[in-house]
Amino acid sequence: MPPWWRRRNEPRGFSADDLAEIDAALAQVDREQGAAVDALIRLRLGLVMRRGVPLRRVVTGGELLGLLFADGTLVHARGTRLGALGMLAEHARRGTVRIVDVSESPVRLTLEVPGGGTVTVHALGIELR
Repeated sequence: MPPWWRRRNEPRGFSADDLAEIDAALAQVDREQGAAVDALIRLRLGLVMRRGVPLRRVVTGGELLGLLFADGTLVHARGTRLGALGMLAEHARRGTVRIVDVSESPVRLTLEVPGGGTVTVHALGIELR
């Protein structure tokens, strides 16, 4: 199953066969397009990292949280551990937070926080604002 697809609750009104068909279709899309999407995310975030663009704030929007950088890049993200995005929000409020590493698929960002620590998150998508 694609890393970005997970059900929190079973949707109502769908049979088990319908849900299996939806899961299979999403897995097929991920097989066909997942690598290209990851490559685009890595390309953009590599540019943000090389330019040293700071994180401005963590924004909410639906079920995902976003990392909004000073150049308008918004990264849809999920923490790799409980509280990771909350820690980033607090550190961004207190000082400069920058990307220090962008990993391969699934795309993960490592961000350096004030005091020399790091926080790692999964990058699920990007928007340019």
